[in-house]
Parts: sequence; structure tokens; C-alpha cells
Amino acid sequence: MGKQTIKELIQLASNEPSILELKDNINSELKKLDKIFLIVIDDLDRLLDKELMLILQLIKGVADFNNIIYLISYDKNVVSNSIETFKREKGSDYLDKIVQLPITIPKISNTTIFNVLSQKIDEII
Repeated sequence: MGKQTIKELIQLASNEPSILELKDNINSELKKLDKIFLIVIDDLDRLLDKELMLILQLIKGVADFNNIIYLISYDKNVVSNSIETFKREKGSDYLDKIVQLPITIPKISNTTIFNVLSQKIDEII
């Protein structure tokens, strides 16, 4: 391949679809499938701070694809603190921009676990 002029490089680049065009094409194709895709990301709070921000930025950047739903599980305090190391805003405020429907699962007490376990063992015996 020989040397190319700047004009030739610009012409080559202009023939490539832009990111927005690619995203629109993907959205169109996803809509045609008439299916909903669920992407599950578990243990988000166990990632390194840098990895966590990368995943959140990816989710935020593509979360508006047609027919795609993200289900992410995490400890809100851990993730909020991690976000604050990279952003100049409150971590929970940043999460609010990404998470549309937060569902908090209450912690189960040790007493409840013991009672359920005891009941199940009694049923087996």
C-alpha cells in the first residue's frame, strides 16, 4: 500500500459510517427481530473502580438500543463510592442517570435464615 494524501485519507474516512449511523443500523435491525434481549451484569460492585466506570459508560452509551434491557446487580454504597473516585459528582446521582428502575432487595436476617432452614430440615426428617 503506497502513501496516501490527506485528501485521500479524508475521502476513505468519509466512506465509513459514523458511530451514530452504526447505532441507527443496529437499532433498526434489533427492532425487526421483535424480541427483547435481557443482558444481566452481576456483581458490578466487585469490579475495580476503572472497570466499573467503563461498564457504566458502556451501559449509558448503548442503553437506548431498541429491545435491550440491562439488569445489573450491585451494592449501591460500594458502586457509589467507586464512581466518586472518577466523577466530580455524587455517585448515587450518577447511578440515577443510568438506572431507570432500582429495586432494593432487603437483607435477610440470620434468624429468618435459621428458621427457614430449620423448617425445611424438619420437613425432610
